[in-house]
Amino acid sequence: MTGSGYLQKARENIMTTRRIDPLKGTHIGLHPETPTFTFTLDSFRITDTRSRHEDTDFASITLLVRDGSGNGTPQTQTKSMGDLNNGTYNVGLTFANIPVDPAGSIVFNYLIVNTGHKSEGEVDKALETVGGSLADKGLVTGGTALGTAILPGLGTILGAVAGWLAGEIKNILNADCDGPVAAEQITLNYNDLLAKTANGPYSHETQNPGTDSAWGCGGNSMYYVTWHIARGISRGPVLEANQPVREVSRL
Repeated sequence: MTGSGYLQKARENIMTTRRIDPLKGTHIGLHPETPTFTFTLDSFRITDTRSRHEDTDFASITLLVRDGSGNGTPQTQTKSMGDLNNGTYNVGLTFANIPVDPAGSIVFNYLIVNTGHKSEGEVDKALETVGGSLADKGLVTGGTALGTAILPGLGTILGAVAGWLAGEIKNILNADCDGPVAAEQITLNYNDLLAKTANGPYSHETQNPGTDSAWGCGGNSMYYVTWHIARGISRGPVLEANQPVREVSRL
């Protein structure tokens, strides 16, 4: 790396503070900076419910952060959204300020399920299990491996995983018009995350056309889901050194 390139990299990754001590000269504090990322399921908009009148919705997000060796453990958050008709609803589930290994990657997914016949605890447990299982199938190169199929890395996967998903959470989908109404999963490496958030938060709205429901329910559902990724900064411990004033002008 050239001298100018080295200085540019230093400026990008280290914040420098300075104060003058009359006895010791210039006191320099170096604050190493590490990018962090926040993953949020913002809201969803219903234009057609799966049930005839209202869907009883539960939402979840799962995040798997992998290190450079591909290892990691999925984490899941869930939320009961209540009985909903057509309209827009805030979710606000988020994983905030997550560091990512520069040689690593992340898998992020959300699921929204209409199920009105099980307890919240039973639904939460089922969503945690299936969200983690789906995240584990995310490929480092992008997309999701489900059996012999490779699902897209951006956009709804509801139609493609409907059968698998229904089988995984069949214990909470055992009556009337119950069923999944939205699902998406993305896999991004560290450089992808930097690129997508280079000009601010990366926000995306995904259309989720529903699958066929039982006779007597409403028409096929339609959910539009909005999520985003934002970049932040984590400052490490201050590295301090006393240096002459002339050295400061060279940074």
